[in-house]
Amino acid sequence: MRILGIDWGKKKIGLAIANSISKNINPIGVFPNDHQIFYKIREFILKYDIKKIVIGKPVFTKTYQEAPIFNEIQNFSENLFNFLKENNILVEINYINEEYSTFLACDLINYINLKNEKVKPKIKRRLKERIDSLSAVWILKSYINA
Repeated sequence: MRILGIDWGKKKIGLAIANSISKNINPIGVFPNDHQIFYKIREFILKYDIKKIVIGKPVFTKTYQEAPIFNEIQNFSENLFNFLKENNILVEINYINEEYSTFLACDLINYINLKNEKVKPKIKRRLKERIDSLSAVWILKSYINA
């Protein structure tokens, strides 16, 4: 079964795709969080035959309480679900706690930069632009390993 991972942000949304059987996870990309995002997600659902969506749920590390932004994420997921339903697409939408997904993505990029000191600035910039899709990878990794 293929799963779409979403790292939601007010300005950008990172997407990744996973195969729950092979546990292979790949970043798809980072997209503006605008009026076109539901169409873009629908496109990936149809293209990859997605059966489930997992959205990162930001929580406070020490208390595991939901971060205030989670209300906006819930609104997004409800609107996405309704949009997909109107398009005769039924997928399950789940949440998973994401404490450090962006931090881990940044850490990975810093590691790549350190290991390859000769990395060109253009490549470094591209890596930073993909942080949200790498965060979506970590969200899916957490979900699959849970």
